[in-house]
Amino acid sequence: MPQIRTKRRRVLGVVTACLAWAGCLGFGWHAAMVYETTPGKQAARAPLGQAAQNSAFRCVVVAHALCPCTRATLRGIKAAIETYPNDFECEIVFAGMSPDGSENLDIAESIPGAKVTRMSASDAAKKFDAHTSGQTYIFDRNGKEIYSGGVTSQRGLDDPRYALEIFKEIYEGGLKVKPLSVYGCALGD
Repeated sequence: MPQIRTKRRRVLGVVTACLAWAGCLGFGWHAAMVYETTPGKQAARAPLGQAAQNSAFRCVVVAHALCPCTRATLRGIKAAIETYPNDFECEIVFAGMSPDGSENLDIAESIPGAKVTRMSASDAAKKFDAHTSGQTYIFDRNGKEIYSGGVTSQRGLDDPRYALEIFKEIYEGGLKVKPLSVYGCALGD
């Protein structure tokens, strides 16, 4: 009889441990999904003085040097600029820490014709009202804001079709897509 009780306790212990492990996995998965689908703080106002100079439209992206989600944003912007090379001019503004040696800087510098600039996060917040890496603005030749938001549908989703769709609709004369939330790291000095 004591052997049966010991065996039952062992089995009960293993079952309890397995249930606890499954619960931890479920909690971890849920936390990861919440993080992946929670956008950052979006800009509330458009920056001034951002009119396109040499093309029909001007795209400005405010980025953090090390944000992995911003890699997807920059790759989407690159695909869109390559698709419409004479219609959009582009500026990538690195806010906060220096981008030197970062993959994000490499991607930004590979965007055809893109101007890459740097400023402190506080200056970016003042000038662009940007708080989250990947904040993207598109302006017309008169400086009117046409688009303000993100160009990915979730954190780190490396799929350029969202950026391409936004640029295509703007190029064709009417933005039908609702601005996407901005997914990226908080900008900080």
